[in-house]
Amino acid sequence: MCYKHIIIKKASLIRVLRRACLALGICACLGPHAYAGTGPEAGPGLAAASARVSKLVLNGAGIRKQYFRNIYIGALYLDRRCASPEEAIAAPGPKSIQLHILYPEIGKEEVVRSWEEGFRNNLTGEEMAGIEERLGLFASMALDIRRGDDVRFDFTPGGGTTVSINGRRMGTIEGDDFFRALLKVWLGPHPADMRLKMAMLGIG
Repeated sequence: MCYKHIIIKKASLIRVLRRACLALGICACLGPHAYAGTGPEAGPGLAAASARVSKLVLNGAGIRKQYFRNIYIGALYLDRRCASPEEAIAAPGPKSIQLHILYPEIGKEEVVRSWEEGFRNNLTGEEMAGIEERLGLFASMALDIRRGDDVRFDFTPGGGTTVSINGRRMGTIEGDDFFRALLKVWLGPHPADMRLKMAMLGIG
């Protein structure tokens, strides 16, 4: 009975991941390996809402979990597949991080706190000092988010990081270094969810 329950629970999470990936515009069919942490081999170009970020492929996607709760689907798009965090962070070209919220509601203050914690845990003191003045602008773009919301961080070399929530452009943070720092929140040495890190890298 316990084993059957585990199989059913895992299957339900796969269905959640599949539905959320469709909402993110991921057309590739996701199977059991996606939940385990292996992202699809490829993905479509990004939607016209981020016209400057074009012809990207899905590097990997997974579920951010906290205390057995599903918080959001996280998907990483790059212009080519990268299996290591160093390669993904250093890779030239446009990039995009897309989140589809699964949790009923997350307050703005909690969103900002999570971002700040992610930066502190994964950046050196020198890196933090380099983006500190821009963190206030980034935090000002946060909103209360709810189940079904879509959050995007679209990066264009030389054009900065554009933040959008449900298709509404919240603003742009200048500097290629800021997106590299943002990527480290998920791909750095101390991410909040190691399984999600591996999933976004397409590693199972």
